[in-house]
Amino acid sequence: MTIAEFFKFKNYKSNSVLVVVLFVLAFIAGRLSGYFKHTDYWQLYYVFIFGCYGFHLLSLAASIINTLFILRIVHYKEYQKYLWLVVNCIPMFFWFWIAFSIIQS
Repeated sequence: MTIAEFFKFKNYKSNSVLVVVLFVLAFIAGRLSGYFKHTDYWQLYYVFIFGCYGFHLLSLAASIINTLFILRIVHYKEYQKYLWLVVNCIPMFFWFWIAFSIIQS
């Protein structure tokens, strides 16, 4: 049994969309956490903050794994896979941009 069969990475398009959805959910969770910081429901602040971190790490890990999978199956004449590769790399591009911004300042 290969890794692709174990994780059922048969459809790279839906996996790429899932990575972007997790990435957007991370920002939504981070934004929602601010509303609960100074209320009686302050425990939800920590739930949303940890959810934000979890979604970011999960989307980054899924992006790396799915990128490696797409690169493994890309053939030279299948240009449509490059589009899904770029969509899949959105979380990695974001974190590289943040890392380079921190290094430059």
